[in-house]
Amino acid sequence: MTSRSEPTELSVSDAVARRIKEARARRGWSAKQLAERCAEHGLTGLTHAVLNNIESGRPNALGERKRDVSVDELLGLALVLDVAPIHLLTLPDSAETELAVRVTPATAVNDNAALLQWVRGEKPLPESDSRLYFGSAIENLPAPDAGRTSAEYARSVLQDRAKELLQGFNEQTAQMAAQATAQLQSLVTDAENAINDGASLDEVMALLKRASQP
Repeated sequence: MTSRSEPTELSVSDAVARRIKEARARRGWSAKQLAERCAEHGLTGLTHAVLNNIESGRPNALGERKRDVSVDELLGLALVLDVAPIHLLTLPDSAETELAVRVTPATAVNDNAALLQWVRGEKPLPESDSRLYFGSAIENLPAPDAGRTSAEYARSVLQDRAKELLQGFNEQTAQMAAQATAQLQSLVTDAENAINDGASLDEVMALLKRASQP
């Protein structure tokens, strides 16, 4: 059974720390053995104690993480563990409940596929500017991936353009409706004034006929 204290959201460092622990366990290594492998790669700062702090987060009395994972540590550990850095940036395999990675205080991602696509440069998160995202991805991805991303970029541009055209159409329609309403009100006022001034039915009809002409 899942503990009630199990968080529904993980910080990026929480998620990375769990993935490090999972990769270490998959290799059959203890934290001490991982520290020894790190030392062999010249990562002498990743001692047994440091790795324990990374994996645990050194939580305070409220259970809040005090020890985050740095980018340097993430890349170094990915090399030592023989995994791609992106492997450490995904949701943990061992989560017993549906979890989300809290990318920012306002953005949490609970879809691992979406998280992977974002990190790989394949698809932006909803909060991202898709044009800027795809533009940067095209510049940095290999040719085959850049081609696929170019198609996504083109689709994004077309979608944005369609929204702009629809907004412009709606604005023009609203302006035309406002003008028609004003013209109709003016016509009614003119007809009422003519009737009050004693105009005959033929005169009123002539007024309406002139107003209806372009």
